[in-house]
Amino acid sequence: MTGMLASHVGFMVEDIHLAVARFSDILGLTFNDPITVQLDHLYDPDHRPGTITVAYSKEGPPHYELIQGESHGVYSMPGGGEGLHHVGVWHADLEARLQEMADLGLRIEAQVRLDDGMLLTAFNNPADLHGVRVEFVDDRDRPKMEEFMRTGGFAEPYDKFSFPEKGQMRL
Repeated sequence: MTGMLASHVGFMVEDIHLAVARFSDILGLTFNDPITVQLDHLYDPDHRPGTITVAYSKEGPPHYELIQGESHGVYSMPGGGEGLHHVGVWHADLEARLQEMADLGLRIEAQVRLDDGMLLTAFNNPADLHGVRVEFVDDRDRPKMEEFMRTGGFAEPYDKFSFPEKGQMRL
């Protein structure tokens, strides 16, 4: 296994618009417009839909990902409040990586899958890595995902995600 560098760092925030303004003011970053993401196949651990609102910094990698989450599950802030949520890294064979993680004693806390069953991301349980949650992201569509983080959209149609309305994405 080769070392994995961070593609992005995710932060949970109470108010996405206030957080975009504050991170911009303090760190000099520019952010794409926030987008509400419908997660049709979130497993944390049970299969359920989820909804988050995210904004990515145009600067990066690593990009800053601001996340306004839910009241429960992996995208919530119980006890911890606002702050660091995860470090995101790309991985070539995510299904195989899950087995490697299990062999190393890391438990999977949550997964996001696409309609076709493809594993898009997996989060480890932070208790298994000194309090740090890592988001392992499948790199099959890395150029498209990097384009989205930089620009907030896609120059060409992308069949894995849909955009039902402006400011919304479904996967």
